[in-house]
Amino acid sequence: MCCEFVSDWLRKVFTATLLVPITLVLGCGSVSDFPPTYPVKGTVFHGGKAVENATVTFEMMEGKGNAFGSTDKQGVFELSTFSPADGAVAGQYKVKITKYDGDAPVAVKTPPPGQLAPPGLAENYAPPAVSARGAAAGGSKNLLPEKYANSDTSGLRALVKQGSNDFKFDLK
Repeated sequence: MCCEFVSDWLRKVFTATLLVPITLVLGCGSVSDFPPTYPVKGTVFHGGKAVENATVTFEMMEGKGNAFGSTDKQGVFELSTFSPADGAVAGQYKVKITKYDGDAPVAVKTPPPGQLAPPGLAENYAPPAVSARGAAAGGSKNLLPEKYANSDTSGLRALVKQGSNDFKFDLK
């Protein structure tokens, strides 16, 4: 009887020892803890020409969270929220677009206030460096009309839906 009790006790301890770490690994900090994102791409034009090296920022109108992207030579951008090119969370966004002269600002490692960022964010990813007013680090000059540097004055809005999203911004 004593041996049965010890054997039963050891089986329970062994099972608990295995289950606790497995539960912690599977249940804590998984990607599913964050809202789903959907692919967002688009193009930026100014005066009928593609805008290269512009920073496109989507600021969520309800809730917290921003998504960022930079345009290539054709003015095309892809948004990133939690990791590079993962898109944006579904919802309504105010949009701001800036392009600065000189060297591109150095990216920062911490996201701006209000941006969702999981602890596992890739170390080599950081959103474009901007100040709280939307100005690039280092005092560079914005080459686009100033109204587009502020999401409240830009007049640009975007609704991100489930599935793929494609936007065209033609700045006047």
